[in-house]
Amino acid sequence: MDPSIARDALSALTDAEIVAVVREVADARPGLAFLAAACADPGGEVLRPVEAFPILDAEADTSGVASSPASGTGFSGTGLSGGDVTRSDYTDDGVPTYDAVREKIEGRFGTAIGSAELAHETPAGKSVEQQWTEREKAAKARLDEIRKSMGTFGDD
Repeated sequence: MDPSIARDALSALTDAEIVAVVREVADARPGLAFLAAACADPGGEVLRPVEAFPILDAEADTSGVASSPASGTGFSGTGLSGGDVTRSDYTDDGVPTYDAVREKIEGRFGTAIGSAELAHETPAGKSVEQQWTEREKAAKARLDEIRKSMGTFGDD
């Protein structure tokens, strides 16, 4: 079918008639389920595609901008902020320094220790501890029974 003929035929229909046609066609084709869903609520919210913003090739105007940061601002010339400005965590070759690696390991170790401590404070952690305590008590009681039975067995 010529698309212009279909377009002309559809443009002569009312909105309700177009919805009925689309619903009937979409119900017969599983790949058009999204159209059937849209036809189920024709008065619903209309979603429109997001307009793309054009990407412009532009250069930043750096006139009037100081080439080095003001002293005492907490910013280094690398664009990084915060922390100790006089110390870098990486060498000029991009290799992390010993201090940076040690601090990262200490931070991760502290996080791991803290998470283990927090796990014992949760209801699941407490129930595991209670189960362990109950098993330990039951084992001691059973061991005492065995010892008593062996002690009375030897007295005969």
